[in-house]
Amino acid sequence: MSAPVSPVVDRPVRSSSSSKADERRARLIAEGATVDDRAYWKRYGDGPNIIIGLHGWSGDHRSFEPIVPLMPAEFTLISFDQAGFGQSPPPDEWSVHTIAEPIAEVIDRLQIDEMMIVGSCSGAIVGMELGLMLGERVRRLVMVDPFMTAPWFFRLFCWGWVGKLCYYSTFANPIGRWLTNRGLADRRTDDTSLTAHFQDADHGRALEYLRALCDPRVHHRGYERLDPIGEFVVGERTFESVKRSVVWWQQIRWPSAPLRILPQAGHMPVHEASEAVAEVVFGPGLPRQERAPS
Repeated sequence: MSAPVSPVVDRPVRSSSSSKADERRARLIAEGATVDDRAYWKRYGDGPNIIIGLHGWSGDHRSFEPIVPLMPAEFTLISFDQAGFGQSPPPDEWSVHTIAEPIAEVIDRLQIDEMMIVGSCSGAIVGMELGLMLGERVRRLVMVDPFMTAPWFFRLFCWGWVGKLCYYSTFANPIGRWLTNRGLADRRTDDTSLTAHFQDADHGRALEYLRALCDPRVHHRGYERLDPIGEFVVGERTFESVKRSVVWWQQIRWPSAPLRILPQAGHMPVHEASEAVAEVVFGPGLPRQERAPS
C-alpha cells in the first residue's frame, strides 16, 4: 500500500531577502489584490500552512467561506477568483492552462514553496493543471465533488448556437434558474441553491470557461502523474455523473487516490457538509488505497 501523503506542516512560506519585498508580499496577501491586473484573491488566516482555494463554475473566492470558521490557526487559505469570475479578468484565449496561469503567477510572486490545493467542482480540474505547473510544491490536491469527465449536459451547452440558447435559457434568466434549481432538488440540500451564483455572472465568460474545461484535450495533459497527491470528497446526493466520473478516474488514472462520500450532502459539500469537508482539508489527509472501490 502506498504511504500517506504528508500534509503541509511546520514549514513557513519562504521569505524574500529584501525587507521591501517582505512588506509588499505581506500587504498583498493580507489585502487581497490584483497582480498585473490578472488575478484577485483573498486571504483568510495567517498560519504557515498554505491552502489554495479554487471555486467552481460561476463561483468566486467566497465559495470556501463556510469552512473558514473551522480552520485551525496553523493554516492560511488563499481563495481566488478564477479567470473571468468575480474581480479577475478573463484570459486573452480560453483554455485550462490560461485559466490556471494567472493563479500560478500569483503563487510564484508570493514565493509560496509548499501548499495544498482544494478545488470545488470545476475548480478541481483547474487544480490539476496547477498541480502540473507547480510540481512538487503541491503536497495535496483535494477534489471536492468534481466532474472528472464532462457530462452530456455540459457538452450540450458547448454545442454552437444550440448550446448557447440552452445555456442562456437555463442560467441567464431568473425563471430558468428557479426551474433548474427546483428540478435539481435531489442533488442538493434544502438550504442550498445550485443556480444562485449565476445571477451575477458574466454569462459570456461563464460559457467560455465551460467550453475550455470541456475540451477533450484536457484529459490528455498528463494528470495521471498527480495520483500520489489526489483525494476525492463527494456528496452522497450529488450527480450520478460526478460519482461515475470519479470512480472511472480512480480506476484509470489515480488508482491510489482515496474517496470519501459525505452522507446527505449534495453537489455543494463545502456548504452542505462544512464540518466534514473541514475535517478532510485541515486533517492529515485521507488514507491512500491500493485500488478504487468497486
